Amino acid sequence: MKKNKSILAVCLSVLIACPVMAETYIVQSGDSLWKIAVKTKPQNVTVHQMIAAIHEINSSELGADIGNIMPGMELQIPTGDAALNANSKYATQLLDGTKSSGFLSTRNTRIDSIQKQISRIESEIDDTIEAMKTSQESFDLMALE
Repeated sequence: MKKNKSILAVCLSVLIACPVMAETYIVQSGDSLWKIAVKTKPQNVTVHQMIAAIHEINSSELGADIGNIMPGMELQIPTGDAALNANSKYATQLLDGTKSSGFLSTRNTRIDSIQKQISRIESEIDDTIEAMKTSQESFDLMALE
């Protein structure tokens, strides 16, 4: 019995010492990294620490601009020491670097992203129309021969 208690004590100490990503959060319409941090942060963690921790774990998906959060994204949410040890100054830098002001919704960032997509699509349409005109001209010349 004493051996089992020792094994249990070791297992518990390992679990407590290691930060665990216990949950996944699906971004909803209107969410921002600030709102997600407020919803998911442990009691002993500041919002800035939580923002930094969430961004660090999800940086490959989010990139440098925290305004890149889009509905449907699946974010890993850090818990425990990972959030508590996060650098809140890093969160301040992230927040200062966003295109939208303060902690408001990322609406302007999403609009900019949509406008870029529309411009890219318009360019692709123009290229396609030009290619079709060229093909039509070639077809017309072959039909005359």
